[in-house]
Amino acid sequence: ILPKNCAVLLECMGNLLANEMFRSGEITDPTDKILKGIKSLKKQSQHLVIVTNNVSCDGIDYEKGTLEYIRIMGRINRRMTEIADNVTECVYGIPLILKGQLL
Repeated sequence: ILPKNCAVLLECMGNLLANEMFRSGEITDPTDKILKGIKSLKKQSQHLVIVTNNVSCDGIDYEKGTLEYIRIMGRINRRMTEIADNVTECVYGIPLILKGQLL
């Protein structure tokens, strides 16, 4: 349980996904578990800031586990965007507002 009206910084979604996905030595899909946790944090906090990664734009050939990681990260990023009030992409330190407004 978090303090009332708190702000939460979840850094970094890429590490969280990797830790959950490769926890048992086998590749698992933790999308639902991660999103459930995000929704819980959002309900408990006044402000929730999540730092994530865009890992699917280089087009280099990867092995199966890495491709699955990229696929799941893309799905989580899309689902987070659906539930977020504001979405900002930072490119070379320049904020690009994708949804909502700059805070």
